[in-house]
Amino acid sequence: MTDKVLSALVLSIVSSPAKAGVWDSLFDDPIEILNSMDRHKLKTQKHLVGLYGEDPEKAAHKIYKKCAESDFRIITRWDDDYPVLLKEIFKPPIILFQRGSFNIEKAVSIVGTRSSDRKSEGITSYIAGELADNGYTVVSGMALGIDRSAHLGALRRNGATVAILPNGPDVVYPYKNRDLFNMIEDSPVSGFFTEYPPGIIPSHKWTFARRNRIISGISRALILTQAPVKSGAMITARYAMEHNRDLFVCPGNAFDKSYEGCHQMLRDGAPIAASMEDILSGLDPEYSKVQENALEHGSIKEVYAGSRIEESVKPVPEDMEPVERRILEHIGPDGADADNVIRTSGVSSDQAGQAFAMLEISGFITRKGNRLSRK
Repeated sequence: MTDKVLSALVLSIVSSPAKAGVWDSLFDDPIEILNSMDRHKLKTQKHLVGLYGEDPEKAAHKIYKKCAESDFRIITRWDDDYPVLLKEIFKPPIILFQRGSFNIEKAVSIVGTRSSDRKSEGITSYIAGELADNGYTVVSGMALGIDRSAHLGALRRNGATVAILPNGPDVVYPYKNRDLFNMIEDSPVSGFFTEYPPGIIPSHKWTFARRNRIISGISRALILTQAPVKSGAMITARYAMEHNRDLFVCPGNAFDKSYEGCHQMLRDGAPIAASMEDILSGLDPEYSKVQENALEHGSIKEVYAGSRIEESVKPVPEDMEPVERRILEHIGPDGADADNVIRTSGVSSDQAGQAFAMLEISGFITRKGNRLSRK
């Protein structure tokens, strides 16, 4: 163990590092910062005391030993391989504990409510899969609901996903995600990040809020798929705005409180994620150019960074909403005009607009201008 790592570990676990000027001296050497402090007054943070004791230097040695025994990487804020984007946020973690091997340079976060519905879970999984196919690492918080769907969507396409934990790297939480934890652990391109040392469980609500700032800060963009106003996902979305990250918001069902947070963000001017093209072209302007070039040359099937546009029509699931099913029935193999679909289907304009968005996000149709096409 180097003195640099030990000093950084001590700084990360003391109760009030900010009072000692840690954040004002963030680009200095951690050894110098620690040496400038009165070590006799340093105490371990309360939530760590039970496992590691009150003496922060002894605690640092214990943490280092546990990580070495379990092959967890310790990355300090002063290391070259510390995530670049995370360095930009206010009070980034002094220490990150990494489990697994992965690349975080091209990351997009997806968040939402734990109490998600099947439709948003399907949309989330689809978005994550498409991002994975396009070479992005999908980041989320390992919670039930939307987080779980985001991780699974990437894994099912053999893509990369990183779970930001509100607990130690060896703790499975919630336990219902044990299968997901194992899948991420078994993936050669996925893994876990946390600022909490081994053995620490999420015993306080603030641990989740601190976790959320990492989810936002570590990625170039954040996608919100389903969230009530008062939710951790909304905290993460606000962090994304503070961190100057791209924010994409999926539209939800009208008058449904579980989507109220999404609606609020859309009213506040967040870009709508009504299709994968909205997201991918927002992340990379070159994506639209490739799409337009493919259409100009009449290509039936194109490949962009691993993303496939299939020739076959996607089968309709049995549990599809009746309005969406009716819309699909009025879109023939050669496509249809959106206004004609509204007139012939007997669906109101408001219902149709929402159905178009959901069908496009779910990958059943594409929309260019007023023209609808089946996928």
